[in-house]
Amino acid sequence: MSTPVVLQDNFSRGIVADVAREDIPRGAVWDMVDLIPDLGAPLRGRGSWKYASPAGGSGSLVLAVGWGDFISGQHLVKLTDGGTLFGVSADGTTQTVRGSMNLVAQQPFMHRNKLIFPCPGHNPVYYDGDNPVADLGGGAPQAYYGCAYKDYTVLARDATHPTRLWFSDPGNPQHWDTTNSWLDGTYAVTGIVAMKNAILIFSLGHVEKITGSIPPPGTDMSKGPFLAIGTPDARSIVNYGDFVVWANQTGVWMTDGAVAQDLTKAAGVKQRWLALTNSIGTLGVTGGIIRDHYVVTLWDSATLKDTWLIDLTKKTMWRASNISALMYATGTGGRERVYFADRESTRVGEITDLFFPAVGDYADADGVTIQPNVELPYYRPTKGLKRWKNIYVDADVRDPAATNPVLGVAYVTSPESGAYTPLTSVTFGETATDTRRRIPIRVRSAGIGLALAQVNGAGGTRIYSVEADVLAEEGSKIGV
Repeated sequence: MSTPVVLQDNFSRGIVADVAREDIPRGAVWDMVDLIPDLGAPLRGRGSWKYASPAGGSGSLVLAVGWGDFISGQHLVKLTDGGTLFGVSADGTTQTVRGSMNLVAQQPFMHRNKLIFPCPGHNPVYYDGDNPVADLGGGAPQAYYGCAYKDYTVLARDATHPTRLWFSDPGNPQHWDTTNSWLDGTYAVTGIVAMKNAILIFSLGHVEKITGSIPPPGTDMSKGPFLAIGTPDARSIVNYGDFVVWANQTGVWMTDGAVAQDLTKAAGVKQRWLALTNSIGTLGVTGGIIRDHYVVTLWDSATLKDTWLIDLTKKTMWRASNISALMYATGTGGRERVYFADRESTRVGEITDLFFPAVGDYADADGVTIQPNVELPYYRPTKGLKRWKNIYVDADVRDPAATNPVLGVAYVTSPESGAYTPLTSVTFGETATDTRRRIPIRVRSAGIGLALAQVNGAGGTRIYSVEADVLAEEGSKIGV
C-alpha cells in the first residue's frame, strides 16, 4: 500500500501566477478567493463584512466615506451620490443629515478640526463634527484634490490650472493667497498625498515630489521628478506608516519617498494584474489599509471587476469577492475599523471582520453567501505517467445554520486546462472538528491540478492539507 504524498499544507505565499502552473513555488497557489493564509489555519475562509450605517440620503449609493477625528469626538461620515452628507453615530445605528454638497473625487482629509472635501468645479467644503457642512472660506480654489501638509491645507488642480497646487495660510484653511502661494507641477494632477517631509504629486504617468516646509512666497520648497509611475484615480492613494501605496493599470506600488516597489511583481501576480486591467475600458481604483494589507477594488465604469488584498509585510496577495467599494476609510483610535462606500446601497459597509471569521458568520451583510475557493498548483512529482488513486483533504467545514456546506473537489490533468472535472463519488460535507477525508479519483495522467470550492455557507472554513495516493507507472506500461 502506498503512503499518501502531501501535495500542499502551506499556503503562506498566496497567489503566484507569473510562472507556469507546474512551476509555482512551494506554499503558493494558482488562485484563491475569500481565503486568508495563516489565519489560525494554513487557509481560512474570510469573515463577513457588515453594515456600519443606516440607509438613506438622496441618490442610490454611497459615493464617499470619511473618518473625522474631531475635538467633540470621532465619527464616520457618508456622502450619497445625490449630495447628502451624514454624520454617523459610533455604533453605526443612527445618522444625522449635515447638509448638501457637491461630489468628490478623493477621500476627505483632516486639518485643524475640519474634515475637508475638495469638490471638482465647486468650492471645497468642510465639516467640523457638530455643525452643518460649510464652504471653505478665504478664497479657497475650486480644487479637485487636496491634503494636509505640515500645518497647511494644500489644494490641487482646478478647471483652468490643471498642474497647480495652492497653499493655505499656516494653521488656517480658511484663508488663501491664491495670487502668490502656489507651485505648478509638470503634468495634469490626478491626486496628491502628504508624507512627513514631502508632497507627492500624481499624474496619469508620473509622480513628482515637493520637499521643504515653507510654501511660496519666500519658499524653501523645491520640486522635481520622482517616478514615471502615476495613477488615474486619487482614491487608490493611501498612507501606510512612512509609506504611500497606490495602484494603476500596471500594478500596485509602494514608496518610502526614495524608491518605489512593484508589489504585484514582488507577489508574483504581475501578468494576472495586467491581463485584468487590459480588459477594463474605464479604470476606477479605490484603496484602503486593513491589518497591514492594502485592499484595492477595481472597477470598469460602474462594473465591479475584482478586489485584491496585498500583505504589505510579506508581499503576498489574495482575492475577495462581493466588496463593491467606491472609497475606503480607516477609523482611528481603539479597535481598527475599515469602512467602504457601498456602490449597491445607501449604507456604509465595514470590512474589519474579514480577518475575524466566526462560526455562524457565513454571509455578507447584503445576504450574499461567502463561498471560498482555491486552485492549487499543477503537481507533477516525477516524469512519466502515474496512477492517482485517492485525494485526501484535511479541513474543517462547520454548519452554522443548517446551510449544508460542501467543500467540492475537482481536477484537471493538464496544466493548461481550466475545465475541471468534479469528484462526486464522495463529498466533503460539514464537520464538527478538523477532519481528514479520502476522496477517490482514479485518474491516470502525468500530473494533476486540483481545485477546492465551497458550496453554501460555513463560516470560517479551515483547510489544513491536501494529499494524494499516487503511483508511478511501471516502465512496461508507459503508453498503454
